[in-house]
Amino acid sequence: MNSFKIKITISIFFFFVLVILFLNYFKIDEVIIGNISIEKKLDYFDQLVNEYYIVSKEKININKIEKVEAIVDTYKVSINSDKLLLVNGLIKIEDEILFTNAKNNDYIYIYLGKISIFSYLLYG
Repeated sequence: MNSFKIKITISIFFFFVLVILFLNYFKIDEVIIGNISIEKKLDYFDQLVNEYYIVSKEKININKIEKVEAIVDTYKVSINSDKLLLVNGLIKIEDEILFTNAKNNDYIYIYLGKISIFSYLLYG
């Protein structure tokens, strides 16, 4: 009877190890959803220009950003990470396509790379 309990305990342990390994093997995109914020400022020649910033509820490390996609007028615009600048703690977008089409509070998806399902479930 006692050896049966030990076998069951070992089986349950190995089952959980296999589940954790399975969840670590499969990866999903870590995506943060934010908005585009447009600020009107004066440039060097006293002309009114729009500056585009990323606003999100989560802190973003600009070095971890792999790609950014914005939804502008029902189509997606991909923005390279080299078009993103860190200005006074805000992420500024320098992309020509957004200058003509983006509106305030348009959605933007920030891809931070791949994360395992286990890490996603563990850390949120």
